[in-house]
Amino acid sequence: MAPSAIARMHYQIIVEMGGGRFRGVQRGDADLNLDPLILFDDAALPPNKSSSMALKPIDLTADNVRSAIANMRETYKAAALGSLQRAFEVEAA
Repeated sequence: MAPSAIARMHYQIIVEMGGGRFRGVQRGDADLNLDPLILFDDAALPPNKSSSMALKPIDLTADNVRSAIANMRETYKAAALGSLQRAFEVEAA
């Protein structure tokens, strides 16, 4: 079942309070015991340069959104540094 318009606005406000850009709600599947997911991106990045993240409605807080965004930024930073390191290793060889 799709969330009500009020629930969607509630989710959007929480995501925005945490620094995210609300992308929508992915429906769950009760038959498969899958919860719905609230989808969001990092609002500090252009919409086409960000990866979507998700939290279950029960876990959706502004702090959890901030934490998810911070973790994603660290993941990208580590990947970028690893790529640079490999590039310099190739040049040095």
